[in-house]
Amino acid sequence: MNIKSTLLKLCEAHGVSGRENEIAALLKTMLAPYSDRIFLSPLGSVIAKISEAYDNHPEVLLEAHIDQVGLVVTSITDDGFLTVANCGGIDINLLIAQEVIVCGHKNIKGIICSIPPHLKKQKSKAPLTINDIYIDIGMAKSEAEKIINIGSVVTYNYSPVCLIGNKISVKSLDNRAGVMAVLLALEQLKEVDYKCGLTVAFSSMEETSGKGAATSGYFVNPDLAICVDVSFAQTIDCPKNKCGDMGKGPMIGISPTLDFNLSSKLQSIAKKRNIPYQLEVMGGATSTDADKICVSRDGVITGLCSIPLKYMHSPVEVVDIDDIENTANLLANFVMLCKDDVI
Repeated sequence: MNIKSTLLKLCEAHGVSGRENEIAALLKTMLAPYSDRIFLSPLGSVIAKISEAYDNHPEVLLEAHIDQVGLVVTSITDDGFLTVANCGGIDINLLIAQEVIVCGHKNIKGIICSIPPHLKKQKSKAPLTINDIYIDIGMAKSEAEKIINIGSVVTYNYSPVCLIGNKISVKSLDNRAGVMAVLLALEQLKEVDYKCGLTVAFSSMEETSGKGAATSGYFVNPDLAICVDVSFAQTIDCPKNKCGDMGKGPMIGISPTLDFNLSSKLQSIAKKRNIPYQLEVMGGATSTDADKICVSRDGVITGLCSIPLKYMHSPVEVVDIDDIENTANLLANFVMLCKDDVI
């Protein structure tokens, strides 16, 4: 598996929260070599049963969300411009002058409007709001209405950039990087004889509600779950204690939401297999799908591995591919070593 080309293919697929049909269809194809039991949930999550458990070995769930932040069209003005609402945690200040794709009856490109500084009447100190955002698609209203519906979603349009070393910048790495890590783990496990039961869930709607993970967890009913997401990598002016270091491996979560023994087990496996890792300590909820899966049915023992990522929820997210590979290594080794006494 070529990691970079597969990752870019994942990131190019559209999947704004609640409209994950394109990325879900791609993942059903990508999961086919590993499972002949692939399900699409009513809420748009993709679930694949990989293996059955032997004897008293546990049922394990590896989970990553597939949706991305975006915008949703709220109206078409008389001049043919689109007004929008945010769908997930969009930073409004990043939107001005961005190139976007509007997913209507067909995909069309647009530009988010920007007033040239020469024409601004005065410098405003008021923060931008979503009501200041208009998209120019170069069409009259009558033309636009033939292609775009109210409720059509909008995503960034951004060409990938390969940075120095093994780093890459592209949209939607939150959380296609996590999806990539799970796929790589499955590739490692394909020829390995392990004993636990294994299911993979690629969940919908994490950016808006977490309902995809909540229902995936209920459907799978695992004994143990590891969620794979991204978290903050160290950048200029970011507090060191809230960020991981890019290139130093997955961030193993420590939180009241997460099972401490499972988090400790992940650290032990990383040390045993010489897999670089770091810790992410949270004093409450994780703000990931782990918060939903751990309370499924009568409760699920849940862990969290996060890939360090810069510039989250922007069109220029950055990850180090080495971190994705090391996350996959940790997941695969956990499955291989998973026994009834895993915790």
